[in-house]
Amino acid sequence: RDGVSTQSTGPSISLMATLDKNRWNVSNVKDKTDIVIDITDLKQTVYVFKSTGVVVKVNGKCTNVTIDGCQKSGVVFDSVVSAVEVINSKKVQVQATGKVPNISIDNSEGVSVYLPKDEKDVEIITSKAVEVNVVIPGATEDAEPLEHAIPQQFVTKFNAHGKLHTEPVAHVGV
Repeated sequence: RDGVSTQSTGPSISLMATLDKNRWNVSNVKDKTDIVIDITDLKQTVYVFKSTGVVVKVNGKCTNVTIDGCQKSGVVFDSVVSAVEVINSKKVQVQATGKVPNISIDNSEGVSVYLPKDEKDVEIITSKAVEVNVVIPGATEDAEPLEHAIPQQFVTKFNAHGKLHTEPVAHVGV
């Protein structure tokens, strides 16, 4: 259990996160909101798989975080060297407290990405993703957070040069 802390209210303590070589695995866990992973090597990755109702807190800088096949779950992490991936998931929250260069969201819905105020260099790639929102802190500590929806509907047309041009559909209020 080196690097992992779990809190249990019952008589038995089950290991919620396991380290296999450089990959932390949280698999098939239900309704645990106190999973903490302490990264001890920059090469370590975190893989949360087929879990429901979990919250995972990752302390330290790691290479990659992947959330695959999860529902109603969240991952809070410090910094990531490579990317955060959300795959085949529903109603998940991802929160960075430090740097994250890339976030990839594939075949997922209801994803909320929370970024720190200074994180403006992140690249977010979505594919077959609906209801994706990016939330950043307001201008001041007392201000409400700002929520930005990532477009899920696009229009593609030929431009004057005969090339296809795609842009998000602009919905104009009446």
